[in-house]
Parts: sequence; structure tokens; C-alpha cells
Amino acid sequence: MRRWISGPDVFFSELDASQRIPTGFKMADGSPAQVFSSFGKPTVLKHFQWMQDYGIDGVFVQRFANGLKDPAS
Repeated sequence: MRRWISGPDVFFSELDASQRIPTGFKMADGSPAQVFSSFGKPTVLKHFQWMQDYGIDGVFVQRFANGLKDPAS
């Protein structure tokens, strides 16, 4: 039986401080809440390492095109 562990604490424990982005929000202990960006190379490499570790051999990329302007307007 495979046991899955998820949550930000598990992921953040494997990120360098340089990959963590503080927000204006606070955690219950008063520390700043943090997020990460999937845009950074170290984060992408970490995800691909996990995929290799767990036998996942496919990936989909999704991009959002918000903020684009119509040149005619």
C-alpha cells in the first residue's frame, strides 16, 4: 500500500530559502506565510526529480495568456 503525504510543509522543507516568497499573510505562529513559484529552475528541477523518483514519466504544461492586448485596440 502506497502512503501519500502532501501539504506545503513537506514541499517547503525541500526548498532553499531563496525559492520561498514571503506574503503579507501570517501563519498561526506569527511567521510570514510563504509561497513558491513554479517558474524558477530549481523548483522545476525538484518536481522532475520527484517524478523520476516515483516513476512518473509524463508531464503537461499549462500556460495562461492573461494580460495580452489586441494590437488593433
